[in-house]
Amino acid sequence: MITHETPHLLFAKTPSPRLGYIVQTLLGKHWQITHNIHFFEHTDAIKINYSGESIQCICLKITPHGLLHESGIKEQRIVIDAINHLPVFFCTEDKVGFDILAASFYLLSRYEEYLPHEPDSLGRFPANKSLAYHQNFLHLPLIHLWLQQFEKQMQSLFPAYQLPQQNFVFIPGFDIDRAFKYHYQGIIKNIAVFFKAMLTGNFEAFKEAANVFTGKQRDPFDVFEALTQLFTTQQRNALFFFLVAQKKQAPDKNTAPYKKGMKQLIETISQQFDVGIHLSVQSSTDRHLNVAEQELKTLSFLTKTSITTNRFHYLCFQLPHSYEQLVALGITADYSMGYSTVNGFRASYAQPFQWYHLQKETTTNLTVYPFCWMDTACIFQQKLTPGAAYAELMQFIQITQSVKGTCLPVWHNHCISHELDRQPWKTAFHDFISNL
Repeated sequence: MITHETPHLLFAKTPSPRLGYIVQTLLGKHWQITHNIHFFEHTDAIKINYSGESIQCICLKITPHGLLHESGIKEQRIVIDAINHLPVFFCTEDKVGFDILAASFYLLSRYEEYLPHEPDSLGRFPANKSLAYHQNFLHLPLIHLWLQQFEKQMQSLFPAYQLPQQNFVFIPGFDIDRAFKYHYQGIIKNIAVFFKAMLTGNFEAFKEAANVFTGKQRDPFDVFEALTQLFTTQQRNALFFFLVAQKKQAPDKNTAPYKKGMKQLIETISQQFDVGIHLSVQSSTDRHLNVAEQELKTLSFLTKTSITTNRFHYLCFQLPHSYEQLVALGITADYSMGYSTVNGFRASYAQPFQWYHLQKETTTNLTVYPFCWMDTACIFQQKLTPGAAYAELMQFIQITQSVKGTCLPVWHNHCISHELDRQPWKTAFHDFISNL
């Protein structure tokens, strides 16, 4: 009798690294891949026939598209169809209707980001060049939705079958690009800011600067005590990514890491929450890793711990180069898999996954933690109101819950600051977290 503990077999005439990677990622370690057809037919197991062979036993048939048996990178012909009201591609004539394994690999490996494309001004892969954007499924964790249908098809043949069980996880993240607006910026710069506000007749900015300089008001960007209290009260974890670029230049303009206030902030936050590096845009252009190594060394010194997590500042990364650098630096977790211009599921997936190096055809030890929502995309790119932005986030949370995924939304301290024009965003943030 087959139970869900029975070993699972996938028959493939020509197993490959790509096939092994996607099967383990999506279906779990309980699956074994075999090319022995006699063994496959005569073993009592939950089975998938991933081949063009006709097999005389009960199994789910998935006809291979071919992508998982290829090596190298080339343009793929993508034709979008619909099955069970979900967009699909790499369609076939079998019961499943498309090669779910190849299609998932295409999205999860970020195959399209290795193909020739016109990068944006920071060298990034643009959201509007992606298949998900053009075919209107960026808002969906599409691979998970495919897997839900796959599970039903498997259970029609093997009632005991279940996908690997996951739990919904929600962890907020904060990118600290500018910890302070006035403090620790230098006397000359602050005087210039003060007089610019006065000469241009910007009374609110003048008043704000005067109050901060005279100690009557907290620095507008210094919201860290309130954040600490909020998450401590709720007993909720949070992630903080600190930009500690040694050379202050656009767009890497954070307070110098060895300034007294910045040093104290990093030490305090790291004692209560998980801290990662926010590798600078400068570091992304340094082929010798000197800049990134120095930033890692600085943050490790200030936190008194080894730093193994990263989110790139401005999400400035390119595949495979940037991820190769992370591996070389000893970074084992990256939280950059999302877009800065529009919110959604960049890899069509809502769980951490291992990065697959397409050029080397190998799995790596770098875990990718995708996110689907960032406050700056709402404010500066999508031009949403706070109400609309948080309604969008709730939609992402609800669909991530429905697939038992991991939701890692991103905020910036300067976007929930004490500045007058940020008050609605600060209020909306606190209401959202308090009522979540």
